Amino acid sequence: MIFIIVLYFPFFIFGENSYLGYPADYLDSNSVWMKILSESGLSFSANSTPLPNIENQFRVSYGNELDFIYLLYKILTPFYALVVNSLLISLTGYVSLLSLGKYLCPKINTFLLVIVSLTFALLNFWQFGGISTAATPIIIMILLKLLRYQRIHFFYYLFAAFYILYSSFIVYGMFLIFLLGIFTIYYSVTNKKINKSAFAFLCLLVMGYLITNYRFIMETVNPTFVSNRNIGIAGELIWKTGLETVFTRFWTENSDHAPARHQFIVASFFIYCISSFFIPLKNIKKTIAIFCLIIFNCFFSYFNINLFPGLIKALKLDFMFGLTLYRFYFFNGLLWYIILIFILEDLSSMDKKAITITAVLFLFVNFYTVLRINIPYQNIRHSFREYYFSFKDYYMIEEFKEISKLLPEDKSKYRVISYGFDPAAAQYHGFYTADGYFPYYEKSYKNKFRKLITPILNKNPELRIKYDSYMGQNFVFTDNFVIGQQVLQKYSKEPKELLIDKDAITELHINYIFSTIPLTNVYLTPYKVIHSKYWQYVYIYKVTSDE
Repeated sequence: MIFIIVLYFPFFIFGENSYLGYPADYLDSNSVWMKILSESGLSFSANSTPLPNIENQFRVSYGNELDFIYLLYKILTPFYALVVNSLLISLTGYVSLLSLGKYLCPKINTFLLVIVSLTFALLNFWQFGGISTAATPIIIMILLKLLRYQRIHFFYYLFAAFYILYSSFIVYGMFLIFLLGIFTIYYSVTNKKINKSAFAFLCLLVMGYLITNYRFIMETVNPTFVSNRNIGIAGELIWKTGLETVFTRFWTENSDHAPARHQFIVASFFIYCISSFFIPLKNIKKTIAIFCLIIFNCFFSYFNINLFPGLIKALKLDFMFGLTLYRFYFFNGLLWYIILIFILEDLSSMDKKAITITAVLFLFVNFYTVLRINIPYQNIRHSFREYYFSFKDYYMIEEFKEISKLLPEDKSKYRVISYGFDPAAAQYHGFYTADGYFPYYEKSYKNKFRKLITPILNKNPELRIKYDSYMGQNFVFTDNFVIGQQVLQKYSKEPKELLIDKDAITELHINYIFSTIPLTNVYLTPYKVIHSKYWQYVYIYKVTSDE
């Protein structure tokens, strides 16, 4: 735990000059939504309450306020809320896997278990999933104790309640409960006895999630608007890319929302299985059973729930469009680490120095593969480099201080769009943007915004297909746009005409355009040029009615 705290200490030295990792589904979205929500005074308002900062949308689009991360945003600045959140997730991951490992494998070498737990703790867990994955080992341990009729300290029940408030039901929770439910049914059938306490525990988890996610329940029953979610991801897109993606993530990466770096564990598992033909191994059946679950998750994740559109529409569950079943294997990374713990227990029982040394070397190699992509470690490395982007660079803190002085003080009276950098930067500083990123918003607004960027989409058929099928990003896309990397690309400063629909600008009430590229459109009047460390210049244009 001291090692983890030391890794995070530089964040408190560098402050907003720190590197906080890849921005997709994080800095570009949830972070700024949470900031706007926590400052709006409308956190507990009705779903239909206008909260127009982004795309003139409503309260429901900004997510859940019954969330521990929301509390962090209320008491800390966004930067420190993110740092403390990440630190808590990492510490939870360490304690959680260490506890489960000791429970499942009491004879394991403690030093080896500490290395495995520390490695797991250093994975780059998705910030806005909270402790969804990091604390899953403790949730598993509680269920196992219930199934075995063992005494459970009251602390564990309190932790389970905290888990509900500090995890994501949509992205992780529903899939975890499904898997735990299947296991509980299997355990009950094989033991020919129904454990009421275990089923009650799972039911309480479901009820807790339904309470904390009451907004989505209410929105399902009484929608505020016709949403973009009924567009969803077309089934054929999954069929074209699914197998290759599943295989790649099976071997090297688990998912951006649940990275594992488990390729060395996969290799060790196969060596372990081969060894079982020559050496009696106590945990071989358990590891193979977990491996079969991993394979099942990979196969099941190949399908997309949008293959059943008729059923979803009949049940009026439009919000489920775009909900992909691939999230089942968000837990495969954890399953690989549990397999590794079982393997290490068998190695520990052999009591041979050469085997122990080999295991330690292997674990340190695996540890290094995780450490080198760990965001706190990357922050330390990047502090000695000039080309990386920091939290301050991403949200353009210095630039927007100047911009805010130049434009009208009441930002609710006009709308802006951004070109060449993420609109989240403008949103972070209180500007009301016509562009942005939401997973759930009015379908009619997407149609309006599509008109604005139709000339851009017509030049890029691949981007057009993605935008029309599942993308939640309403951006004025730059050339060679890559989802989640717009801010990472620097562009030519050669003046160019911005290919957007002039009539749509009027319909969306856009008054200003912020750009990192000089624009030549005749209806854009140069307003001011701001110097920028990362972008060199930020150009401000005022939209005029003259052609």
